[in-house]
Amino acid sequence: MRLIILSAHERKMTKVLFNRDDDLVFTAAADNMVCVWDSETGERLGTYEGHTGAIFDCDVDYRTRFLLTGSGDSSVKLWEVSTGKTLQTFKTPVRISSVQWACGDKLFLATSPQFLQTQACVHIYKNPQSQQFEQDQDEKNEPIKSINIRNDADVSNFSVAKCVWS
Repeated sequence: MRLIILSAHERKMTKVLFNRDDDLVFTAAADNMVCVWDSETGERLGTYEGHTGAIFDCDVDYRTRFLLTGSGDSSVKLWEVSTGKTLQTFKTPVRISSVQWACGDKLFLATSPQFLQTQACVHIYKNPQSQQFEQDQDEKNEPIKSINIRNDADVSNFSVAKCVWS
């Protein structure tokens, strides 16, 4: 094993993620972009740019076809890994702290922290690129379910840091 230095981000990294095959490394950062790297050589293969806020989380699907990013600009973006093209943008009321694919590439979730009068929330979406779902254009950007999480203790910095499918 040898040390590889990845140098591209201008602000702190918020996530480092290997794909299932361990041949790609994705790094998200507060500089509003995700980079993808060859895990053997450390060569930067590309960047995913389009968010206007820090990217707090990212996740890649099982086959490394789709990348999700959650950002401080109150959006989730769905990317095509091979081209770097933004396929879809999902807007939310507040920033996104966590994203994750369900098994397969059909569903994903995104979590938001409490902010002012908006409760912490888990949003569940259908992947509009999945062949299983037929959706009209209006419902492609909307979650199929949003679960608000009450702050019963009335804690001012209440948040959902990470949500995980099980």
